[in-house]
Amino acid sequence: MAQGHSASSDTGFDRVSGVYDILTWLVFGNKLHDAQIIYLHRIPPYAIILMIGGGSGWLLREVLRRCKPRQIIYIEASARMLAKARKAVQEDGRVVFRLGNETVINPSERVDVVITPFFLDLFTEERLATSIVLRLRQTLKAGGLWLVSDFVQTNSWWQRLLLKVMYVFFGLTAGIEARRWPNWPRLLQQSGLQSGEQQERVSGQVITGWWAAS
Repeated sequence: MAQGHSASSDTGFDRVSGVYDILTWLVFGNKLHDAQIIYLHRIPPYAIILMIGGGSGWLLREVLRRCKPRQIIYIEASARMLAKARKAVQEDGRVVFRLGNETVINPSERVDVVITPFFLDLFTEERLATSIVLRLRQTLKAGGLWLVSDFVQTNSWWQRLLLKVMYVFFGLTAGIEARRWPNWPRLLQQSGLQSGEQQERVSGQVITGWWAAS
């Protein structure tokens, strides 16, 4: 995909915004939520944070509650999800809400922390390499942290089947771009990030951790 990828094609979660959190809970319980908060303590006080693909805003609320951010740039392609996030934090003045995808990031912007919660696995490796990871990496300051929670491919047949079913389901309902799992950990490493601490969750199907920018 080219870097000028249109945000309009990433808005499919509008169609599932009313049931997404419920579906996630029915399949995984609180495990995905728990994974996303493990490394929030790594965020330094008064950091400028960019969070993209945060959905309905529950994690945004947790970051505001647990950390002391100077500013959070909150990017979400789904207008309905963005509206939910605004409501979740009651228009907190520290949050700048932006409707769109990675293309709404100003090239001159620099942040201390990037957060991508269950976001990277929605896209093809080509889109990640040429646009998403590239833009986010350029935005992250030297010494900054990238917090990731996302699905990974395992050797378990039933987990591979579940992942395939999820791609088919969200491809049909939300129109996500990816049709199979992209190797996002390799792309982060290739972007020059240094792997920090990671933990496995959901029997190894989810990795949550942080990467550092040199």
